[in-house]
Amino acid sequence: MKNSKLDLKEKKLVESMDNLEDPEIDEEFKKINPNLDIIERDLGIIGNDIRFKILKFLYNSNGKINFNQISEKLGIDRSKLAYHLPILRESNLIINESSIEQRAGKRFSFYSISPKGKKYFNVFYKMAV
Repeated sequence: MKNSKLDLKEKKLVESMDNLEDPEIDEEFKKINPNLDIIERDLGIIGNDIRFKILKFLYNSNGKINFNQISEKLGIDRSKLAYHLPILRESNLIINESSIEQRAGKRFSFYSISPKGKKYFNVFYKMAV
């Protein structure tokens, strides 16, 4: 008797999982929360190992960190970092500020995590606990 109840529960679970790919249900979700597409995109961006490392580093850092510091501390090649930072910035997960050093006339980019990026990490930490 126990096995038949379990089989019935498994069958219902499989049926409900099959329904997750139903276009009508997808449209219903979009009506309920139009931000789901944005959340899906953001999670795809955060799901990349390098971008996740960058976000985690900025989340745990106080203040603004320059490009070279991020590269050195995380051991990420500068060309890779130059590729990933704009993706994070365009998704509003990090903030980029530039400043010019008065004496040398050099331009420096500083990065920090955005409020949106902090919200995602707060959720991740709550889920991990």
